[in-house]
Amino acid sequence: GRRPALVLWVHGGGMVLPSGRLGDPQIGILRRLGPQLLIAAVEYALAPRYPCPAAAEDVIDSLDWVLSHAAALGGDPGRVAVMGESAGGNLAAVAALHAARRRLPVRFAGVFYPMVENAVASPSYSLFSQGPGLRKCAMEFFWRAACSALPPD
Repeated sequence: GRRPALVLWVHGGGMVLPSGRLGDPQIGILRRLGPQLLIAAVEYALAPRYPCPAAAEDVIDSLDWVLSHAAALGGDPGRVAVMGESAGGNLAAVAALHAARRRLPVRFAGVFYPMVENAVASPSYSLFSQGPGLRKCAMEFFWRAACSALPPD
C-alpha cells in the first residue's frame, strides 16, 4: 500500500509556551484523518531563554531531519508537509521558505492564524486589543520575549 504523508507539526504558544497547552487539539484533528498521515510534532527552543532565531533554526533542523528520515519513519518521502498554528504558523512558514529555497520536497505548507506581525501599534492590534483571542498585552509580551524589541509606535 501507499505510505502515509508526513506532517511536521509546529505548536503555537508565542514562541514562549511549550506544546501541550495550545497544540494538542490541532494534532487531534489531524489524527482523525487516520492512517493517511504520519505526524511528527517538534519541540523548539523557547524564548526568552533562547531568543530569535533559535526557534526557527530548530524547526528548520527538524524539517531537514524529517525529510532525510521519512522512509525510515514509515512515511512517503515525496509527500511531506509542514504545518503550524499561531507562533508555530510563523515557524512553519519560515521552514517552508527554507525548503523552497533549497528545493526540498515539501509539498504542502499549512499555517493557521500565524503570528507574523509585530507592529503592535497598528490599527488591527488596537481594534482587537481586548480580544477575541489573545489580548494586545499578551502579544506584546510574546514578541518582546522572542525578539527582544518591538517596532516604534
